[in-house]
Amino acid sequence: MDYRNQESDEEEEQQPQGNQEPWVRIQQHTFTNWINDKLAVLDLKVDNLRKDFQDGVLLCRLMEVLKRRGIGKVKDKAKLNHYERAGNLQLAFNAMREDGVRLVNIGKNMGFDEIGQPAMIRYRDGMRLASL
Repeated sequence: MDYRNQESDEEEEQQPQGNQEPWVRIQQHTFTNWINDKLAVLDLKVDNLRKDFQDGVLLCRLMEVLKRRGIGKVKDKAKLNHYERAGNLQLAFNAMREDGVRLVNIGKNMGFDEIGQPAMIRYRDGMRLASL
């Protein structure tokens, strides 16, 4: 398990994508491809994990595809306010928790515009799925 301090997270976030560690770029690329493969059935695509998951819409759609059912009322419009984004993210996180997914580094003080902060997602068996 990789425990990094907050300073190293901030340094990594400030680096342009080309200056990231190779394993970070590879992991982001692999995870983005996996997400796009799953979202293809809805004709949706993720280009940037940090930006595309900010409002929770694509994250909810991904959870619906993975669960093969709806997860609740997703607010999906051009401009979402803070409460609508929070509601979408909560829907997605609740759907993950129902399936035994453990979310790490997602706290109540995290700004919704910063959903791309490092977040480890683990399944029940402890397998690390992604670092967003």
